[in-house]
Amino acid sequence: MGSPYLSNNETIQLSTHNLVINTIPAEAILTSHRLMLIDYSHPQILPQDIPFGAVETVTIGDNSAKEPVLSLSVAAPDGARHTIGMVFTQPARTKRSAERDAWAAKLKEMSMAAMQEHGVKSADLLPPWVPGEIPAADGKEQEKPAQSENVYRPLKPAQKRNRPASTGKSQAVTIGAVLIIIIVAVVIGSWFLAPSIWGKTAGPSVQVPTPTSTPVVTTIPTATPVQTPLPTPVATPVPTVSVSAAVTPVPTAAPLVKIPQTGVWVHVLYDGKFVGTVGTSGGLKDITGSTEGFYQIPVAQGMLMATVQKQDNSGNVLTVEFYKDGTLLKSSTMKTPKGTLETQVEIPTSVPTTIARNVTA
Repeated sequence: MGSPYLSNNETIQLSTHNLVINTIPAEAILTSHRLMLIDYSHPQILPQDIPFGAVETVTIGDNSAKEPVLSLSVAAPDGARHTIGMVFTQPARTKRSAERDAWAAKLKEMSMAAMQEHGVKSADLLPPWVPGEIPAADGKEQEKPAQSENVYRPLKPAQKRNRPASTGKSQAVTIGAVLIIIIVAVVIGSWFLAPSIWGKTAGPSVQVPTPTSTPVVTTIPTATPVQTPLPTPVATPVPTVSVSAAVTPVPTAAPLVKIPQTGVWVHVLYDGKFVGTVGTSGGLKDITGSTEGFYQIPVAQGMLMATVQKQDNSGNVLTVEFYKDGTLLKSSTMKTPKGTLETQVEIPTSVPTTIARNVTA
C-alpha cells in the first residue's frame, strides 16, 4: 500500500474520478512511476500502488449498461493473476469512451516500457481490491510524510454563497405595492357598481323593447329507400397441379465445424484474411489465415489471450473462440472494418457451466 504523496521526481500523467473499480466507488491516478487506486468508501485505507511491470494485459470493452470498461490483468506474488475492472460511469448526456481509450493507451505504453526494462514485477493487492477482510478504522490519523512541491491535494468542495440581506427587504416592498393596487381597484369598482347594487340610477330609466321571435317550422322530406342489387357471385377456377410438376430441391445444411475434444484451442472464424497472435503472456505465437483456423495452445492453466486483425475493409463478423476439452470458454466478435479484436480468458481447472461472450461493434 502506498501514499497519496508524490516523490520529487514523480509527476501526474492522468487522473480521473467517478469510477467503479471491482464494485468499489473510487478514483485513479496515473503517475510517471505507478498506478494508484483510491477508495472513496474506506477513507482510512491508503491508496493501492500498482507498478507498471505488474500490468500484463490491458483490454477495453463495455458493460451491460453501455458504460466504458478498462480491464487490467495484474500479476500477484504467488503467481496468480488478478483482474482489475475499471468502469467509467456515465451521468446523463455524457460519453467517457475517449477518456477510457486515453487511459488504455497510456497504461499499455508504460507497462510495455517497464517490462522491457525490468521484466514482470508482481503487485501485492490488498482488500478491498481483492477479496478479504477490510481493516477497521482505529480513530487515529495516519502519519503523513513531509510535503514537497509535487504533492497531490484533493480539491475542497465549493462553498455556498450567502444570500444578500437586501433580498428580503425588496420582496416586502413588492408585496406591499401589490396590496395597495388591489385595494385601489376594489374601491374604484365599488364606486361604479354602487347604483346597481342599491337600486339607484343616476338618470331616467329607458326601457328597451324586447324583440319577439317567430318560430319557423321546416319540413324535412322523407327519404325514399333505394334497393341496391346484390352482385352475382363468380366462381373462381381452382388451378390443377400436375403430378409431373418440377419439385424445388431443399438446400442441404452446411456441415458443422468439428471441435477438438481434448486440449486448449483458439478458433478464429472470418470470411476474409486475418493476422494476429494467440497464446499466453509468456508464449504468444503469430497466426495468419483466411475463413477459419484452429490453433492449439499447449497449456493447462493461466491467462489465454488472442489479438486478431481483419485485413480488409468489409463489415463481416470476426469471431474468436476459446475451447478447453471441446467446451466453449468464451466467444468474442467484432464488425469494424480493418479492426483489431483483443480478448482473453482465464483457463479454468474444471469445465465452466456458463459461456462468456464479448461483442465488439
